[in-house]
Amino acid sequence: MVVNFSTKTRPSGLTAAQLEHSIKRNFGGFDTDQFNPMDVFREKLHNLETLPRHDEEDGTAPPTDPMGLIKSSLAANVPQLQEYVCKIMIIRILCNN
Repeated sequence: MVVNFSTKTRPSGLTAAQLEHSIKRNFGGFDTDQFNPMDVFREKLHNLETLPRHDEEDGTAPPTDPMGLIKSSLAANVPQLQEYVCKIMIIRILCNN
């Protein structure tokens, strides 16, 4: 997901919202009271807060709230991921049974 976002946004680079969306989608399902992946990434990536936020200002940022993440998974709102969504959903269904 990060590679797709960064390829799409060249030369301006990855934005904070794109990285947060990718991290939360990758680590979705964790109880954030016990493990918050964003805290780990903020601790390790000291420049995380300096990433551009222009997509948040112009309304093109991917969702980072829980409902938005679920909707983007189900509806494939992220065009770069449309080919992968079915595979991800199948894996999730198989892992839950």
